[in-house]
Amino acid sequence: YDAYQAFTPSQIVQQSRERFPEPDVLLFLDIAPEAAMQRIRNTRQNFESFETLEQLRRIDRAYRSILPPATVYLPANQSPEQVLATAVWAIEKSRRTLKS
Repeated sequence: YDAYQAFTPSQIVQQSRERFPEPDVLLFLDIAPEAAMQRIRNTRQNFESFETLEQLRRIDRAYRSILPPATVYLPANQSPEQVLATAVWAIEKSRRTLKS
């Protein structure tokens, strides 16, 4: 996160588009900043500089401002098995669409 603080989210997207092809499917692990902060607190004693609630909110807003409409939002508050199942479903759906 620190490396990209000098750029706006749209500048990061533009730079990425110049260097990399568009993905066939984009998966976004969707978790509320408050829930992410709670997970951090429950699993660690030391936090990184970007691991404050306000910073997590800012990062969340930035991601949401640049994600394309076809993004698949994976509810990260579900079990790992449910998240994986949703991800596999989205990837398989994308593959079927590309074949037709």
